Amino acid sequence: QWRKAAELVGEMRRDGLAPNLACYTPALAACADAAEWRPALELWESLLRDGITPDALAAGAALDACLAGRVPQSGLAVVEQLEQVRTRRPPRRLFTRAE
Repeated sequence: QWRKAAELVGEMRRDGLAPNLACYTPALAACADAAEWRPALELWESLLRDGITPDALAAGAALDACLAGRVPQSGLAVVEQLEQVRTRRPPRRLFTRAE
């Protein structure tokens, strides 16, 4: 299933659609389930290039794929990239005060 999930993200891009976090996360999870760390890292890099702020689920799936593939250094890179992305953008406010 991981291959089909990754292909769907690529097909979206080729069709001029912009995959969002809801598209990337299941594809990353499918790669993690199959211990396919290389495609997971390709999806992760694509997600970041698209300017999407990853959440804990997406990052966790990418990290799981790296650990399942026994490439902990790549997993550490995922964590470092997540930290960079998170510190670069201010947190989104969910509620605003009525004035």
